[in-house]
Amino acid sequence: MEAIVYGAVQPQISQEEIVDSRIPFAGTQLATDIGREYHQAVARVLRADQLTNGAIADVESLINGTLHELACIELGCKLADEFGFERP
Repeated sequence: MEAIVYGAVQPQISQEEIVDSRIPFAGTQLATDIGREYHQAVARVLRADQLTNGAIADVESLINGTLHELACIELGCKLADEFGFERP
């Protein structure tokens, strides 16, 4: 990518690069597939954040001595089902 500076802080993209970019037309199968994959990727990132925050809370509860073993096992079973693992 060629940076064109107009005194702005961020680099600009040249008109030639825009014309040469391959962008699928809306409504095509490729555009639909890209949109679906994008939405799935965003959902996976959000789920990963939820799991990370849950793991942090579990470790904090374990350190504080407030971790409830039965609730933890129940949640572990739900996660195993979600990800196709063997239940604890």
